[in-house]
Amino acid sequence: MKKLMLQLLLLFVVFQVDAQKIKDYSWDEKPVFDTIPERYQDFPAIVLKDNRWVHLRMGGYGYSSFMMKHMAVKINKKDVINQYNKVRAVNGLTLKVRDFHARIIKPNGTINVLSEDKIIETEEDKIKSLVFEGVEEGDILEYYYILKEVPIASNYEIFQYEVPLLRAQFQLSGNPGVRFLYDKSDLFSKWEDNSGYVFVAENIPAYKYEKEAKNTLLINKIVYEATILGTFRHWGSFFDAAFRKFNKTQISKGKSKDFLKDLKLDDATKSTDERLTILDNYIKDNFEFRQRGEASKIKELATGKQKLSSMEMVSLYGLTLQQMKIPFKLIFGVDRFVGIVHPDIFYSVVPHKIVFYIPETKKYITPTEDYISYGPVTEYELQDSGGVVYDYSNPTKPDYKVEVHQFPITNADYTRKATETVVALTNDGKNATLEKKIAATGYLGQATRGFVKELKVNDEKEAIEKFVKYIALEGMEIKLNDYGFKAEEFSNNYTNTPFEINLKAETVADFTESAGNYLMVNLGKVIGKQNDLYQETTRKKPIATNYAKQYQHKIVFTIPKGYTVESYKDFIQNKELKRENKTIVKFSSNVKIVDNQFVVEIEEFYNDINYPVSEYPSYREVINAAADFNKAALVLKPQG
Repeated sequence: MKKLMLQLLLLFVVFQVDAQKIKDYSWDEKPVFDTIPERYQDFPAIVLKDNRWVHLRMGGYGYSSFMMKHMAVKINKKDVINQYNKVRAVNGLTLKVRDFHARIIKPNGTINVLSEDKIIETEEDKIKSLVFEGVEEGDILEYYYILKEVPIASNYEIFQYEVPLLRAQFQLSGNPGVRFLYDKSDLFSKWEDNSGYVFVAENIPAYKYEKEAKNTLLINKIVYEATILGTFRHWGSFFDAAFRKFNKTQISKGKSKDFLKDLKLDDATKSTDERLTILDNYIKDNFEFRQRGEASKIKELATGKQKLSSMEMVSLYGLTLQQMKIPFKLIFGVDRFVGIVHPDIFYSVVPHKIVFYIPETKKYITPTEDYISYGPVTEYELQDSGGVVYDYSNPTKPDYKVEVHQFPITNADYTRKATETVVALTNDGKNATLEKKIAATGYLGQATRGFVKELKVNDEKEAIEKFVKYIALEGMEIKLNDYGFKAEEFSNNYTNTPFEINLKAETVADFTESAGNYLMVNLGKVIGKQNDLYQETTRKKPIATNYAKQYQHKIVFTIPKGYTVESYKDFIQNKELKRENKTIVKFSSNVKIVDNQFVVEIEEFYNDINYPVSEYPSYREVINAAADFNKAALVLKPQG
């Protein structure tokens, strides 16, 4: 007993000494910063230092952490002073602010330390903050604070700003017994000591958001995971602990045998594909996700609406598939715009996505997204990425495999939006009546069908009208006179039947403009607002789009009596991106005049989801062609 007490005392003393290091952190009396490279001189500000330290106290005697942040920013232009002169000492769930210091370093070397009375504390959550006053161009704003917090055993640390960062350092330490795993960006080098790790990076470039890019994935960061259990959550141990046996709450209370019998899921004459379609359609129609804090409502599986959490929904599918004796694989993936699945470690801070894969049919069940049906595709964020596999091919002995499942890229034929718009000017010649039909399939069709269903269930009529205006004629001010939907049922997803919206509307802002005797009709607007890339003349990141897709638009405009068409050149566009002599991306529009009708037909498609920077100029031309069409005007002139 004396020996055990001595070991515990020694462990406590060692921790106190180690924790004291971070508590005693302080800055240099006369700081010295790295020399600013000439290429950074034109930036409005430069982060000279970003130094962070996280120390975790995890064990039988208590759980908490200490977090230190030390920043120094040089202000080059007064326009950005308000972006950098405010500091809040907060990170996670703060228990206490131990230290908070700030100073202004003038270009001549004078150091002005801010007094403690400049620190403000909120009454409600006791968060401390301060504002640097009297800041001028050329000043360096420096501060550091130390927090005591409720510990977070897994976290992201992002080191990148809209301006360059000269030097970044992240220290990760803990009391004896705390172990760490980490994943870092390539810019960081690393060394370790007895208590943890130190990561250092220099000259981190400015972060620039670019449209249609994996911005979050490519940002400079460190992800870490801590444990006191001796082992980390390798995928094998994670799967065994969480999914070797699904939660039986729903199945047992729902009388699973009756459930399978009532839905004829045990009918041997039906194919696996038919049985899974019935199962998925029933669950998606009869179960809802419950919000946090909302109780589960479990009645009979085969009766009424029921609310389940995401993990309860996963269990419902998993247990039912096992009872149906259908081999499946449970796959964990990561949104490709956010990260890449780690092949060995389950990092709990990483937002994973769970899907079922049926090897026999080569199709997916997406249990945590209620708008996506069983089929050959799953969430678009998983395309062209990998997922780790827990194999239930042998229902009696599920097994983790060192296997990465590759999610395919969905063909552009799957997701289409086809529109037909009939346009006629009102009697005063200033506005127009519109009849529009929209038919959407694939990702767009399923998402639209699901969103409208949710709005209808909640009887949100105003929101439905707003949505119809948005998806049909975004960018135009219209009065919606009538609208309706076709193929609303979830079951249409299995056949990829188009979800239809039909509407009648009239413009309420001037749809035409007079130029002398000529009448200019802003007909291009009826395809809806289009994104453009005119401001993004250069590109650093590869292009990554949500999904491959196609658009077909038809516009039929009745030429008013007494007028003829003078010019329609802006309606003829033809831009494309070719790869190995094959057209990958295209925007093409053609015009014809039939009797008193001016007819425009548009073909637009994007056959890939990834485009290298070298293809950006051609890709940009296609995107801008669609934006130019939206601004196109038809010129009419009086007859005679």
